[in-house]
Amino acid sequence: MSKPEYTERDFYVECHECSRDDMIFPSVLAGDFQEAAEYGVYACGVDTPTLKANNFCWIILRMSVEMDRFPAWKENFKIKTWGCGADKLFWRRDYSVIDSEGNEIGRACSDWIVADDSSHAPVRPTKVADVFNDQELLDPQNDRHALPYASPRLRFPNDVSVLGEPVLSKYADYSELDHNDHVNNTRYIAWAYDVLFKIGVDLYSIRKFDINYHSEVKSGEKVDIYHVKEDGNEVIYGYKADGTKVFIFRCR
Repeated sequence: MSKPEYTERDFYVECHECSRDDMIFPSVLAGDFQEAAEYGVYACGVDTPTLKANNFCWIILRMSVEMDRFPAWKENFKIKTWGCGADKLFWRRDYSVIDSEGNEIGRACSDWIVADDSSHAPVRPTKVADVFNDQELLDPQNDRHALPYASPRLRFPNDVSVLGEPVLSKYADYSELDHNDHVNNTRYIAWAYDVLFKIGVDLYSIRKFDINYHSEVKSGEKVDIYHVKEDGNEVIYGYKADGTKVFIFRCR
């Protein structure tokens, strides 16, 4: 099938989506990226319902975001998104944030896998292309990257005790759960910002962040969240109570 060069969605910043500085919460913007991505994969015939019908699902692994500024309350903006093909097990999707005057105010990239919907075991992209009889899905588009790098793989410390005491603990309560009955990936960004707020970081100064996702958090589970300063970066780690690694967030 013929693929569009990109897809785009229009967004409007509602009051309840804003922080006290009248800027969109970064976690809400990440949710807008997610909606734009679903719109993009629909245009390619591999949207979530279609994958699910074939016992597949999309799972996000990493995302990097760079913003010149965040959209403000009552502002209209667009997110353009496009797939960048597949490499080994990973699918890359990039984004551009465009204001109402047509200016790019931000950009992002993300890495995903297609997984078995039952076991969440990774599925090779070649198998996905075979199932959908569409080899064009795999085509790399390295000349169209929104960011000139891939979202980095961040590392947990070998020993969690070096992180000291958690800054915050969060629970997978009702308002944190999505339609899959686990904590949505955007909530980890919100939790990271809660930590930064608590320790007194100037949130308005943050224009770049990376996040890696390691495991899902299900209803009722607890996540302890730690903060360290590394090489001028604020780094935040999330662990379940049993020591399971959940996420890493890094900003500067």
